[in-house]
Amino acid sequence: MSKEVILQVDNFFKYRIQDIELYNEACLQHELAIFLREVLDNAKLRLEYSVYELPSILPNKNKKFIKKEMDIFIEYNKEKVVIELKFPRKDAGFPIQIYKAIEDIAFCEEVLSSRKATNFLAIFLTDHSSVMAKKEGRTKNTKHIYSLFNADNPKLKELKIDSSYPNFILKNASFKSINLKNEYDLNWVDLNHKNGSFRYYIISK
Repeated sequence: MSKEVILQVDNFFKYRIQDIELYNEACLQHELAIFLREVLDNAKLRLEYSVYELPSILPNKNKKFIKKEMDIFIEYNKEKVVIELKFPRKDAGFPIQIYKAIEDIAFCEEVLSSRKATNFLAIFLTDHSSVMAKKEGRTKNTKHIYSLFNADNPKLKELKIDSSYPNFILKNASFKSINLKNEYDLNWVDLNHKNGSFRYYIISK
């Protein structure tokens, strides 16, 4: 099966993103959606769309998902693609953003397992100092959750919360260990943009 949507998202980050202003996640979401409408003829594209609105061929109609809404959902030819975006800026509470990014992947896996989608993309773009450290020649933070992003060859498979984590995570019941169905290579790409230096990754399946 062709993966044209995934190809065009990659093209957006390679060729179109320099033409837009990068300031928050909503702008990234809408600019990506505008681009995909332009390049994918007759695609049906929805933003902040409830996963429960999608039909499932599985018998469990009452399954609860990690999240209720998909950032972007696209139907194009035989492709049904869910896209999740994270764009934390320099002043973001970064441990939480890392957790939410892993949660996005787990959510995408759920949507695929329910057969509501055929493919997914989980995208993370940032100019946060933790991720930019190596590029700027500073020591990387590899403590607890930061190791998921800042290891030498980061691979995402499991987020296991243990006593090394800060108290605001340990004492919050909403933060639970996450086990992904698959292992994903995290390949950072440097982006030198008119609004500054950024790094991003795109995980697709």
